[in-house]
Amino acid sequence: MIQMPKVRKGVPSQGSSETHDFIPTDPASSAYVPTTPKSVKSVTFEWCQACPIYTIKGNSAWHNGGGELPYRPVIGDLAMRPNTGKYFFSYRINTDNARVGFCTGCTYASEEELQNVEFGKAVALDAEMSESLLDQGPAQPSFLQTIGAVPTPPSKRWEAYMDLQTSKVFVNGVDTHKLWRLFVPVCGGSVSFVVDTDAGAVQMFMDNKYVGMMLGPQSGLKGKTVCPCVGISGLDMANRSIGSGYMGAFVEPAHPFACLY
Repeated sequence: MIQMPKVRKGVPSQGSSETHDFIPTDPASSAYVPTTPKSVKSVTFEWCQACPIYTIKGNSAWHNGGGELPYRPVIGDLAMRPNTGKYFFSYRINTDNARVGFCTGCTYASEEELQNVEFGKAVALDAEMSESLLDQGPAQPSFLQTIGAVPTPPSKRWEAYMDLQTSKVFVNGVDTHKLWRLFVPVCGGSVSFVVDTDAGAVQMFMDNKYVGMMLGPQSGLKGKTVCPCVGISGLDMANRSIGSGYMGAFVEPAHPFACLY
């Protein structure tokens, strides 16, 4: 049975090893503000970029399986620009052996990178990445850039994902925190996100129930244009009852926000 956590309004204790979900003491002044149907834009998108190991048809993407090229990125065509409000979307994923998250448009800039690099490993772990994410302080776009009057500088490489098997969140390859285990193995489910482009934060929901702050303001998301991205393992060799080539992610049509906290 899937066990969902209760919403906690206090800061998790430093001794807790279960979760660090970026929920501050005063949620009213932070990214942790419960979403309502009127406060969020419900959107949908189609998958648009991936290497040939995936079969893409609009809102559906299947990994061809066989254990080849695991966790390669497949990227959606929804570009969420800074300071454009909150976006809400959902997709179903039929396996827990996958990574779900976001990346900037330049993170996988070539066909070679899409084919040769796993989702989550495009950003090199250099000396800067060993520093605290709190010290990054990304430059923010100007008002004229936000409204499109002047060009926005190209985004830097940035990516973040949650590993559905371990419930760990990684930002640019750094293990930042852990949410609750969400899945009965191999079953998957409906994953939903509220992306707050003003605060630079992401709330995550599983089967319409809140599971935590996937990304907080210290993640480096703020000021970046990001797209949805998933990486599916394709390790389906032992899945004889279903067959190979059926592990996939399927974007749902835009629908009103109705998730529970």
